[in-house]
Amino acid sequence: MKIAPLSLSLFLAFLLFGSSLAALAQEDPVNVTLNRVKALLKAKQPQEAAALLEGAVKKNPKAHQLWVALGFVYEETEEPAKALQAFKQAQSLKIGLPGVASKIINLEKRLQKAGPATASEKNAPENVRRARALFKEAVEEKSLGKFETAFPKFIECTELDPSYLVDEHGMIPAALYFYKEMSKRDPGALFYYGIYQHMYGDLDAAQRLLEKFLDSKPAADLEKRARQRLAAIATARQQMAAAAAAEEAARQKAAAATTPKSPATGTTASPSKPLSPVAPTEPVAAASGPSVIEVPSATAQYATSNLTELLQEADALRATKPVEALKLYSIAADRKNDPKILLTLGDLYLQENPKHGVGPAIQTYQRILSEFPKSPQAAEARRKILELQPPPEKRAQEVADYFAQHGTAHLDNPSDSQ
Repeated sequence: MKIAPLSLSLFLAFLLFGSSLAALAQEDPVNVTLNRVKALLKAKQPQEAAALLEGAVKKNPKAHQLWVALGFVYEETEEPAKALQAFKQAQSLKIGLPGVASKIINLEKRLQKAGPATASEKNAPENVRRARALFKEAVEEKSLGKFETAFPKFIECTELDPSYLVDEHGMIPAALYFYKEMSKRDPGALFYYGIYQHMYGDLDAAQRLLEKFLDSKPAADLEKRARQRLAAIATARQQMAAAAAAEEAARQKAAAATTPKSPATGTTASPSKPLSPVAPTEPVAAASGPSVIEVPSATAQYATSNLTELLQEADALRATKPVEALKLYSIAADRKNDPKILLTLGDLYLQENPKHGVGPAIQTYQRILSEFPKSPQAAEARRKILELQPPPEKRAQEVADYFAQHGTAHLDNPSDSQ
């Protein structure tokens, strides 16, 4: 966004705000810098002006004039997030600066509407720019109550760039409620309802809804997309099953390692006193709700430790003995069904084995989404699941297939998109 004539006039006027003729005559460093910035902007060199001001505020961080100037220049270089921070810094140094409060309000509204913009957007690949355009339209239309067009656009946006699922502006829960009601009277809404359940992490509900949608004999293009989603769900289930099998094998191995040996020939074990303290061979039942992942059994050493002691010991072992920390957090998760414990447990699976720990980690994060969907950890779990999705090469191929099918003419008219 280039500085509008009015904003530029305001900025140039500010360059002299609060400066006396005596200060100017004495070659005040701040005013010298501001005059150089003014000259650079008139010469259409905003990047050079930004670099000059960035160095100036490091030397003189309490000069509010420099921060205001930097805010205007960041607007000129199309970096609204940086502009907002610069104006806020100026306001923190001096209240009542002309135009600054309105700048902050307008920039906050712009950033909230636009979503996670990047400075290099103009040079981004076509699919990235398309996804961003769809995201902007979806967020704006949702704010206006145009759900019928907003929610399908957000689906298309995430198919092009799944990173928008990380900060989805409340799109998923709103769409789930909307399509739940819509599906009661419109079978076609089952398609979108199923996809949003998939985004939410409920694979069972997503599969059931999409299969029911296919029973209605939909149009060929929607049928193809529904079957693609069902294939993705089936792949996720296979990965989770493989991870569960590997986890069960690890559990059995750990249990076998703690099983006491038979007494030597000619000796008899006392029936009232065990030979040695051993861990139970079965995992402890979860405090509440079914356990998604079976984990190694507790060791006898921590069988009687309270939860606080257990977590403290686990945290102390994370850096040096991640396997032991993983076992202790597994015990803690069995004792208390807590999203904070589960989130750390998922992280430890990845830390202990970055390759084979992906499946158990995803299962653990999915458990948070299923059992604690409104917790602060749910958003973090969803972000981590996205980071573990198929590699960018596969997504790039899906994007290429999309444009091979639809062409690019529709990009000039977003309203034509589904």
